[in-house]
Amino acid sequence: MNNERIKKLNSFAFPLLAQSIMGYFIGFTDQAIVARISTPALGAVGVVSSFLEMMAGLIGAITLIFNIRGSKKIGAKDDEGLENEFYSSLLLSLILGVTFMILFIVGRTWLFRSVYALSGQIYNQAIIYSNSMSMYVLIQLFLFAFGTYFKIHNNTKWILLGSTTSAIVNLVLDYIFVLGKFGMPKLGINAAGISTVLAMLINLMIYVIVLRKQISIEFLNVRKYLKNAVIQLKESLPLIGQEIFDGAIFVVAVNAIILRIGTVEYAGYIIINTLMGFLNISKYMYGSATLTLVGISYGEKSKKDLEVYPKISIKIITSIYVVSGIVFILARNYLPAIISDDIHTQQIVSLFLTYFIIANSVSLFTNTYMNALQALGLNVFVLYSTAIINIFILLLMIVFTMIFNMSLYGIALCVFLNNILMGIAYYKKYSKQIAKDKELVCK
Repeated sequence: MNNERIKKLNSFAFPLLAQSIMGYFIGFTDQAIVARISTPALGAVGVVSSFLEMMAGLIGAITLIFNIRGSKKIGAKDDEGLENEFYSSLLLSLILGVTFMILFIVGRTWLFRSVYALSGQIYNQAIIYSNSMSMYVLIQLFLFAFGTYFKIHNNTKWILLGSTTSAIVNLVLDYIFVLGKFGMPKLGINAAGISTVLAMLINLMIYVIVLRKQISIEFLNVRKYLKNAVIQLKESLPLIGQEIFDGAIFVVAVNAIILRIGTVEYAGYIIINTLMGFLNISKYMYGSATLTLVGISYGEKSKKDLEVYPKISIKIITSIYVVSGIVFILARNYLPAIISDDIHTQQIVSLFLTYFIIANSVSLFTNTYMNALQALGLNVFVLYSTAIINIFILLLMIVFTMIFNMSLYGIALCVFLNNILMGIAYYKKYSKQIAKDKELVCK
């Protein structure tokens, strides 16, 4: 029986995993291209990209609610209900995406100067890059909604096709226009943002073409889905709150603290995060598959599946992480040079990479049970526990880095403690919840 569950888990995760690995390597190369412009350009892209990705993840909680509700509809064999959730999610993505785009354009100067303390060349480069990246969150929300729809139907080949095509287009455009190859003008950091947005639009166009019949007919009936979109928004508020603490406040605070340690340390941290992104691919893809399958299992009232899926997922991603992590540790003196030419930045990465790999290892367990809790609808618990633990960890981070001058050692230690505390809280709550639910059947 476990072999069937492993096969089902892999069928959800493998196409997503392949898509993410392809996207990672091309994104890795993309960042290496930007690093060739200048260190301020790399820092500017790091600040703007991390902020926009963070906000896409935060607002993208509405799509997570679609995943949770849609998975339960699949488990309950309610196809009409699933379609209603999909179109409602698209409508909500449009409203929130446009709202954020306007706020970002109006408030970016304050954000870069007051929150990130940017000045000089790195500030100027951030403004230029943000001009072309202002539509990022809006497009990404649509991509999240379409991707979730394909994932719930276990039809992830379109996610693989769309994202791979998009990544290749982005890489080619960056190489030609950012660096000025094949006789084209060298447009620098502005071209990097434009190529990213164009590549994302191509990805979205592929999704729309695949589902063109449903969208052209159903989504035009706005009133039918607006009421359900409001329900999705209300249910997503705890998830948005959790993302604010875990994704927004935590990420912004860490970036701000490291920027105050030093520009070189921040550049090194950006590269470390890029390398860690590869190690985390399996964690997020199998975590996403776990959320979907736990949601389906809950709709089917299968207690055994609820118990087993998170455990299988953890075993798989741990195996992948350990092997990949060992390779990265052995190659830690060589990997930074692929991205940056700056010797001091390379030295920072070589020195601290091992510590961040160790600190992040606990997150494999934490992320899996967080997804499992969210699939059960226990978003308020995730919000409260995340808020309390993150506030405590941020205080420790300030003490370690600003009072004891532990530099990135303090950051890595706090990341480790953060994952341990949240992992324990999530696991205990999930175990208690499925144990006391009398409607679940062991099958």
